[in-house]
Amino acid sequence: MNGLTIDMEQQAPFSWQLEQWQRLNAQVKTDQLAHAFLLSGETGIGKRLFAFEFARLLLCLEPSGSRPCGKCQNCSLGKNCQHPDLVIIEPEEIGKSIKIDQIRELADFVNKTSHSGGNRVVIVNEAHELNVNSANALLKTLEEPGSDTYILLISNLPASLPATIRSRCQRIQFPMPTINQATTWLQSRLGSADIAAALSNSHGRPLLALHAAEQGVVENRQIFLTRFAEALGQPAGLQGLVALAVKIGEKEVLGYLATTSSILIKYLLTNSRPLEADSLIEDLKLRTGISGLATVSLVRRLLVFNGEIQKARRQLQGSTNPNSQLIMESLLWQWSRLVQTAV
Repeated sequence: MNGLTIDMEQQAPFSWQLEQWQRLNAQVKTDQLAHAFLLSGETGIGKRLFAFEFARLLLCLEPSGSRPCGKCQNCSLGKNCQHPDLVIIEPEEIGKSIKIDQIRELADFVNKTSHSGGNRVVIVNEAHELNVNSANALLKTLEEPGSDTYILLISNLPASLPATIRSRCQRIQFPMPTINQATTWLQSRLGSADIAAALSNSHGRPLLALHAAEQGVVENRQIFLTRFAEALGQPAGLQGLVALAVKIGEKEVLGYLATTSSILIKYLLTNSRPLEADSLIEDLKLRTGISGLATVSLVRRLLVFNGEIQKARRQLQGSTNPNSQLIMESLLWQWSRLVQTAV
């Protein structure tokens, strides 16, 4: 597994997923459930947990209404995603493709008899990471899935999937939760923590916000971006900021910068505060605004800076052993000169 840890205590469906849950349950009750689904939507909103909970429902021997009973042998086995009639496929490493050998194992699974005599469920997480060969192999399984076999594909980039695969799946779209829904859910788990900052850091995605808050990401972001704002137009103090970036982690910091610059560009273009903007964004907007540069010029420079952030992220993800400290020094030096009248 990769990405967010599966915590079945954060039990789906969440309040912003009830419509999708009811839609699938209606198909179950009328015995008209499709054999393949594509669950799509932003990362960090609970699609994967939704898929696991629906898999538990399909495997449950004695479902209670529209939910698994939680007591039968199948529910006990499925609680930790260890049921023999459940297969989970996803990239073996972050950023890697789903291999054809993984899909071949799936073909063997669907051709076997169910261990419990009931349904079999396949979950393909990050389905957009299928390569050409594995996608073609999966297509064969989608065309002939076998009886009582259900395949759930999960993706935040559904357009990246081949049209042949998309056409064989029923699409279930998951919208972003409202700020109220996300805040209420996080309050029940974080108590008095700075939920607004956590949601801002995660672009309103509650599960990512929870993960960030638990890992101290929010505090690190606040400390770094405060120093980052102070460095605008002040190249003399960059060494301390570079050292802080190295301490937090260059990849993490580049994520902060990518998100922050995107929100700031949106703010400047619309002249209206985005929902995801917090006090740190407000401070940055104020600091760039008093530079005397025209908004068009600021946006143009921020777009160039954002492009450099993406370039730096690609360099750090490469296999050429890049000098991460040198990359950060160069990027932060460009930031410090952003509002100078001649750059």
